Amino acid sequence: MTYAQSQYSLKFATIKGAGHSVALYKPKEAFAMMDRYIGMGEEDAMQVFYYFVESERNPSEDPLFLYFAGGPGASGLYPFLYQNGPLSFNFESSKRGNITLELNPYSWSKVANVIFVDLPIGVGFSYAKTWEASRSSDSLLAVQGYEFLRKWLVENPRFVSNPLYVSGISYMGIIVPNVALEGYLIINPLTDKFIDFNSRFEYAHRLALISDDIYESTKASCDGDYVYNVPENSLCADNLKRVAECTSRIKFGFILEPVCNVTDRVPTCKDFTDTFIQTWVNSKGVQKALNIHEGTIGKWEYANTSIAYDLKKNDTVYYSYDVWSTIESHKQLLTKNCQALIMCADHDMVFPYLGTEKWIKNLNLPIENAWEPWFVRTQVAGYQMTYARRGSSIQFATVKGAGHALAMYKPEEALALMDRYVGVGEDDAVQVFYYFVESERNPTEDPLLLYLTGGPGTSGLYPFLYQIDNERGSQPQLNIKGCLLVSPLTDKFIDFNSRIEAAHRLALISDDIYQATKETCHGNYIDNDPENTLCSSNLEHVDECTNGINFSNILDPLCDETNMKPTCREAANIFIDAWANNKDVQEALNVREGIIEKWEFTNTSIRYNLDKEDTIYYSYDVFSSIADHQQLLTKSCQVLIICGDHDMTFPCVGQEKWISSLNLSIESPWEPWFVSKQVAGYQMTYAQSQYSLKFATIKGAGHSVALYKPKEAFAMMDRWLASHTYSSGS
Repeated sequence: MTYAQSQYSLKFATIKGAGHSVALYKPKEAFAMMDRYIGMGEEDAMQVFYYFVESERNPSEDPLFLYFAGGPGASGLYPFLYQNGPLSFNFESSKRGNITLELNPYSWSKVANVIFVDLPIGVGFSYAKTWEASRSSDSLLAVQGYEFLRKWLVENPRFVSNPLYVSGISYMGIIVPNVALEGYLIINPLTDKFIDFNSRFEYAHRLALISDDIYESTKASCDGDYVYNVPENSLCADNLKRVAECTSRIKFGFILEPVCNVTDRVPTCKDFTDTFIQTWVNSKGVQKALNIHEGTIGKWEYANTSIAYDLKKNDTVYYSYDVWSTIESHKQLLTKNCQALIMCADHDMVFPYLGTEKWIKNLNLPIENAWEPWFVRTQVAGYQMTYARRGSSIQFATVKGAGHALAMYKPEEALALMDRYVGVGEDDAVQVFYYFVESERNPTEDPLLLYLTGGPGTSGLYPFLYQIDNERGSQPQLNIKGCLLVSPLTDKFIDFNSRIEAAHRLALISDDIYQATKETCHGNYIDNDPENTLCSSNLEHVDECTNGINFSNILDPLCDETNMKPTCREAANIFIDAWANNKDVQEALNVREGIIEKWEFTNTSIRYNLDKEDTIYYSYDVFSSIADHQQLLTKSCQVLIICGDHDMTFPCVGQEKWISSLNLSIESPWEPWFVSKQVAGYQMTYAQSQYSLKFATIKGAGHSVALYKPKEAFAMMDRWLASHTYSSGS
């Protein structure tokens, strides 16, 4: 059923077509929407299709957004259904023969009027009546965008006085600044084809995809150019080949996700989700409801791949990539009363936030608001910084844990940003309890692992039930033949100090904050001179940016017992406390009755914190175990160091630093390692005589590595053990 007034329609429909039924949306949850064509060019030879959604709040006063999808070549229907539009597919209940839609609670139409447009011609349902009208370019697309907007406002005059914002994502960073009049919003934009593509190299290093050695060697040999390097520079080419080997199996759109295909039934897998939109949109019933001109296109595709841009792609017969950079366009807009918001996902490697930071700095704008965290529901959602000059401003904001299609990964945060814009003793005196689990494979020959938990003060029952974790870096003092350390504290200066560099690499502090702190604190961020007020001031700024971050996994929110997630310790402790303090459980565990009042997962009185003094029960008398590692170099000893690349308790960068100080020979250089054909992390092996040390990162894991990535943690441990020969007598 369709209700209409003037050129606006409100649709309540269940559509059937092409052998399957499609629930469009429920009557009680409907919204005002219009979809139609606008003719442009000579004799309206260009027929541009669009989807318009009225604001659900106050359409007569709320801002009007013209939204360009990326590519170039992506249809406006793609963000409409997958990112920031009013509808999305219900992937749980949908099948290819029965596809259902549901409302997006974080649609931008909650607070704004939004036009999703199919431009350039040949994209989505837009089509040309003549050969000449089918051709376009970066510069022509900007002109076409402006003409479309002008014609649309002529046809819809009641929106002429609404605040106007031109917006888009990805490649549209090349287009939007050349269309913008009053304000603009760009998501993960391509702005400068040298800066943005080049920034992938720096980003790969910061996010632990390439090692320090690969980074430094490539940086030295390529002279800062990692995409347009001279072919004769063979040393640079060789280093870039190593970089490619480390990153070729990484999903650039979101580096923590696996590379996927149609069999991976997750909403963030394009190969899978595209089957839904392709089936749905090509239904005759749907196209009839959308008022599509019959016979004007063969088959609807979410993107016209023939014109979509790739690095170094040449012009096609239909499209010319004639804009190299829009930095000058941004500079021109700054001379007007223009407001800009630039959103960047901190886990996007298509156009990393680092490139955006760099070109914004090239604008030489005064800083109005310094780098600081911004929040959603009291949790750090990302970081922001505002630049301003004579009535114009640019707000730069990162979104924590998001990928390239930012609103698909973090819809609530994207809407919020847009809306805001607009030991053992003598005589057995100490009784030590333990949990022993026999190998399920071959207990008589498989190795025996003694597993010490962190803290100090954490019960061995916690990792027994929740993970396999260790942070006590002094294990080598036991002089055992092999040791496995997970996210270890090894040197109290190096490891705590490394948090500053980790915060910078993981986009928690800006380049400016990092450089200022580095220069004023002289590399010492934990034992700085109190009289060094500049250092203290900069460290306070660092604290302001990081005190709302979960150091155990920077992508996890801070939580309490109401957050019923396995990775939330406060919630997990409710279960383990109740279980371990149950009398039947303690009897089954052969616990001696009456020796403790209540089991606690950790003894907080002895648990170590930075600068904590000795207690009456415990002395923190080992500052570093690097010397112990060095002693092991002369022995037949195998070591595995595992760290989660999103752990800021004892970051990977600290592990790398103290391992480098051992001056070992590299046996196997930095390379990705795999689980189920997906990059699980990166590894590097050092060796000297009969000693070997394998250092491995686990992608997307936090401090309690096996809690976040159990399959990967087990695979790494199992492969490491299998690579060495053990016997029952060893």
